[in-house]
Amino acid sequence: MQKNSNIICDSYLNLTAASSQYQDNWICDETWFRLLNAHYPHLKNTFNFTRGGLIHALSAKAGPFTGPNEFGIFLEKFSTDCPYSGERRRVSYFYRQVNGKPPADPVNPLDITDELCMRLSRATCMRLGIGVGDPPSDGNTPESGGGGDGTTQDSDRRTPKRARKANNTNDDSAPTIVITPGRAVDGDDAVTADVGVTGLPLFWDSPEAAKLFGFSYNNGDDVYGRLKDRIHLLSEVQRSEDGYKRFVIDIEKKPLSTKQIFLFRKKCMYLRTAYIIALKKLRYNKHTWVKTCCKEAVKMLAYIGLDLTLDPGRVSEWNRLFRRNGQLHLWLS
Repeated sequence: MQKNSNIICDSYLNLTAASSQYQDNWICDETWFRLLNAHYPHLKNTFNFTRGGLIHALSAKAGPFTGPNEFGIFLEKFSTDCPYSGERRRVSYFYRQVNGKPPADPVNPLDITDELCMRLSRATCMRLGIGVGDPPSDGNTPESGGGGDGTTQDSDRRTPKRARKANNTNDDSAPTIVITPGRAVDGDDAVTADVGVTGLPLFWDSPEAAKLFGFSYNNGDDVYGRLKDRIHLLSEVQRSEDGYKRFVIDIEKKPLSTKQIFLFRKKCMYLRTAYIIALKKLRYNKHTWVKTCCKEAVKMLAYIGLDLTLDPGRVSEWNRLFRRNGQLHLWLS
């Protein structure tokens, strides 16, 4: 359907506009299929999203190598071995021009290097315990690879996958997620994770993750790392007498009462616990933000006697209030 093709194209154009690693490079059809599934998981839940449908949608928007090219999308097809399965097929390569000149028209597949494909295949080998330089036992590149923009191995997990271009955690300028029917950013449609080179689900490198926790996808914020930093700061709320003050707007002008401080610290504990669970479980094995992270946080804190709320939805709402600017001014009633 034309509507589905438009949704695929909009997702592709949004993603290539937002992330420089997807710009001005040749990327094959299977790599794009995996990337769009990871960054926009609603695609496969909204309609039958296939690699063939992706090729059809993007091919219709591709333009010539010389002359006007409305969308800056270039296409080349070669009959060659699939870089993932090893099977010979007609592979489509797409190039999104954002900066610089149009690409040279490749003559054969050797003229194209899909670096992202190499990283995704490398991630697969790491998960299967196969040496990066060794071929799989069946002679083919595994088809079940995860996906990601890959940077470091798992031992370097603390190194951001995307450069921290700004220290501002208050920017809610993540690009709008294209596929929205029936699901908000804080929703609970479970998605089996595609895993990147670091071993983390690609969710952590998506616009969805940045928006959920109030970070900036456009500024290249490392959502996983920044959330760890936030957990540390929320820990200080409990550890020191005035640790809560940094999170409250106009605290010097409007000091909190003893009861307000007490309730505020409790709410910070709920958020901190949900964030810790998110780092461990979110998007692994279909775990989701509300039904897993918030719900388990409520249960864990109830077990030790905290009963401020038994509703996971309230914890999610507190996160929405917190992510606006990293300070809490609507929590004190």
